[in-house]
Amino acid sequence: GALIISNVETAGSVIAVEASAPEHPTELFRLDGDSFTRWTQHNPWLSEIDFGEQRTFRYTARDGQEVEGVLIEPVGGVPAGGAPLILNVHGGPEAHDSNGWQTAYSKPGHVAAGQGYAVFLPNYRGSTGYGTAFSKQHTGNYTDPEFTDLVDAKRALV
Repeated sequence: GALIISNVETAGSVIAVEASAPEHPTELFRLDGDSFTRWTQHNPWLSEIDFGEQRTFRYTARDGQEVEGVLIEPVGGVPAGGAPLILNVHGGPEAHDSNGWQTAYSKPGHVAAGQGYAVFLPNYRGSTGYGTAFSKQHTGNYTDPEFTDLVDAKRALV
């Protein structure tokens, strides 16, 4: 799967990076030719865990702006009639959530997916990672478009 690279260190002829993926937290990888080889495996027991599908999800806000986030579906998929949803909203807003490891003490992620919940981590306007203009769309506004982006996310996911 895709790796989310959080740090790059080089020394001599070796390029090593820290990276996470939806299936594992940050590990070390070494660049070998055109691909990365995993160097560490701190949590081998994760290979025994069933994960919900994790992917980016895009929706159109009420004013036409495309907004993206990370969606984790319940383990086994979304049942007929839907699943309860946890909207895990990052702080800031000058921050963002990437499609890497999204489970931690303050992020229910795959733990909630294992309990039948869908989890959505929205990168609403004001978030980083989508260009300066996107990150400044909330400036001078206390509720819109941030809050309406969250409401529109809920509606799109329904």
